[in-house]
Amino acid sequence: VELIESARRVKPGLRAILMTAFGDSFTEIESVRRGAIGYVNKPFEADEITNLVSRILGLRGD
Repeated sequence: VELIESARRVKPGLRAILMTAFGDSFTEIESVRRGAIGYVNKPFEADEITNLVSRILGLRGD
């Protein structure tokens, strides 16, 4: 979670997805608060990542 915050200081427009095997609601909320635009718990299905990336790209307008 700290990495997202540090990376966004260097590149403010960065869009990050946090993937974790140790997630809980606090981690999810904290990652979004620090700048993650998406959050995925491991294990995950490939279509879950595909849908999340598609949604993020749609938000950017690309």
